[in-house]
Amino acid sequence: YTLIIVTSNKILEIKPESIYENISHGKNNTISSIFLNSTGNDIITNISFNVIGFQDFNFTFYPNVTQINAGEIIEVKVNVTVPKYYPSGIYNGTINVTWENGYKEINVSLRVLTDRTWDAFPKNCTANMYPFYGVVCNVTIENYGNEIITFNVSPQYGNYSYVLDTYFEVLPGYKYNLTIYYNTTDAPIQYHNTTFKIDALEIDSNPDYILIYIVINPFVGPQINITLIPNVTEQTSNITINATILDRSGIGIYYVKAIIRKPDNLTEEL
Repeated sequence: YTLIIVTSNKILEIKPESIYENISHGKNNTISSIFLNSTGNDIITNISFNVIGFQDFNFTFYPNVTQINAGEIIEVKVNVTVPKYYPSGIYNGTINVTWENGYKEINVSLRVLTDRTWDAFPKNCTANMYPFYGVVCNVTIENYGNEIITFNVSPQYGNYSYVLDTYFEVLPGYKYNLTIYYNTTDAPIQYHNTTFKIDALEIDSNPDYILIYIVINPFVGPQINITLIPNVTEQTSNITINATILDRSGIGIYYVKAIIRKPDNLTEEL
């Protein structure tokens, strides 16, 4: 008889040679698959995956393969998580696949996409005409993206409302408070509406702009004049209280309530 000895021949083919993918910040991205193809005649053990060059990224490999049988093909999915607000750009490194008798380097190039997503709130603000000046509201502009966003606000002066800041930048992950003021001195008693446009100047901003609607209500407190006759009197004597109430809202006065506090600290409502 003839004795034939088949020796162990461990061969592991790995694809692809390189990986190039676009990824987004603040998300878990499935970037590719690595295929392990055991074309030899024996089990291969001590398989591991090591990432070089992406210190800020978190790589995971599924399934977690440590060995492969002869003739077996395994697909390993590669996932990478990029920190939120991570700057856009191209980042390069390698994935090293090692096993008991060999290794394979896979070149990896990842492009973190530019994101200029933002929002502004509230989008509707109201104020009353009285007092005659003050703050309508504070609008918060928040940058959810990974790049600086430049803003322009127009108009600066509206219909008795205005802003002081018309040009500013917001860093990734930061907020900016835009104060909208009003001054209704000598303004007619009516509704005063203004629409401010907050415009993101970079062409890839999302959204391109947001409108803020301002309404100043025609509410003005009444003018009240009170006189006492006589102004000074003796105990148990009578005092006449005259009150003149002038409506300045343009909508009329439906009722008037007066509360009088007496010397004994008791009150009487008229």
